[in-house]
Amino acid sequence: MGTGTGTTGGTITPLSFAFNVNAWPGGGQGSLVLPSPRPSGDWYVELKFPCAGSGIILDTWHGDQIQTPEEEAQGIFKIKQTGWQLDKNDIGFVVNTMAGCFVDENQVTAQIVSN
Repeated sequence: MGTGTGTTGGTITPLSFAFNVNAWPGGGQGSLVLPSPRPSGDWYVELKFPCAGSGIILDTWHGDQIQTPEEEAQGIFKIKQTGWQLDKNDIGFVVNTMAGCFVDENQVTAQIVSN
C-alpha cells in the first residue's frame, strides 16, 4: 500500500492504494480507497507517477479524468467522481508506461484535493 503526498492547492488528504506494479511489462493496475465520509464540496483525486513526459497512459473506472494535457505530461492525473460513480468506495486504474519507464510503487502518490 502507498500513501499520498504533494503540493497541489486546496486541502490535501493522503489516500491508501493498492498497486500491482509491473503486472505486465511496462504496466500495472491499482485501486484507490476513498475515505468515508468523503470531503464535502468540490473534490478530486490526484494520482502522480514518476517519469513525467514519458507518455503514460492511464485508464480509470469509477471516475473520470479531468487533468490538463500539461499536468498529464508531468505524470499528474486528476480523477473526479460524478453521478453513479459517487456510490463507489474506490477508483480503479490501469497504467501503461511507455518509453521503458520503470514505475516503483513507492514513487506513486495518491491524494484527495478538496476546496
